Amino acid sequence: MKKFYTFEPCASSNSFEIKFNNKININKINFGKIVANTNIVLLLKIDDAVVSIYASGKIMLKNIKTQKAKELANILYNKLKECDAFEI
Repeated sequence: MKKFYTFEPCASSNSFEIKFNNKININKINFGKIVANTNIVLLLKIDDAVVSIYASGKIMLKNIKTQKAKELANILYNKLKECDAFEI
């Protein structure tokens, strides 16, 4: 899989949105502090950031500044790849 995703601010909720080309198997995710887990979304706490990972391939980052959000986007990509969570 190529490293391809979009990263943009989400004005409606004061957060950042990451969209991957692939769906995500949220049941394979084994990092961060799990706050809640459903079949559709996994809520994690990573440092001070609240991370919502959707099975559709979308991730929302809340409580984080722009530069840190960009860094976390790359970290999340690598972590998702390590635990083989991307569906092809």
